[in-house]
Amino acid sequence: MLEQQSLSLTVACHAALLLFCAILFYRAVIIYAERRETAACALPDNLSVLVENDGSCALAPEKGQEITAEIQEACPDWQRYNLTDRETEVLQEVMQGKKIGDIAQTLVVTERTVKFHISNILKKTDCKNQRELRSKLGKS
Repeated sequence: MLEQQSLSLTVACHAALLLFCAILFYRAVIIYAERRETAACALPDNLSVLVENDGSCALAPEKGQEITAEIQEACPDWQRYNLTDRETEVLQEVMQGKKIGDIAQTLVVTERTVKFHISNILKKTDCKNQRELRSKLGKS
């Protein structure tokens, strides 16, 4: 009888722990989905982004139209560096002047992961540090 109660209590504790983990995972998925729905850049109707075979990107206006200063302003400089979605999310946080620990907490990743993404961003943008990166892409 005592063994059966102990087993029941163990099963109940495991079920509660599993439910708690499922709730935390669901919350993390919701936070991630909300962040992904944020539009990075709204391009004018007469403009699209052309992706070359080598992975580079270029602004592509409709036939007969030129890329104007207004169109250039609509597309932040950082979009020209072929960043991944996650690198873009990290870059947006860096541009706000957030610290690595805060970025990690916001994006629900480790600080090491944030540092890895920042390193990739710095390589792709040919910057030496975050200060230079913010200066270079400051208008975005």
